[in-house]
Amino acid sequence: MSHPDALRWDDRYTREAERYTLRGPRHLVTSHLDQLPRGGLVLDAACGTTSTGRYLAARGWRVIAVDVSIAALRLASLKACTERSRSVQ
Repeated sequence: MSHPDALRWDDRYTREAERYTLRGPRHLVTSHLDQLPRGGLVLDAACGTTSTGRYLAARGWRVIAVDVSIAALRLASLKACTERSRSVQ
């Protein structure tokens, strides 16, 4: 049985998928990229659809993304696949 928080977030990500997948990376991270070691490993905790994690991965960082919501992680995976296929074309 899923945790109540997971169920609540799954419901939100399912109902409002577009809202969450259109978000950009967090300014706090993008404004301090020079503080992160290039090619380093980043933990994106409570990542949601991991817009920040995808942003960093596209620029060479290795990212581990975790979230309580399976729905959010599925959206993140779909978004990452879409972005990868666009960059290959």
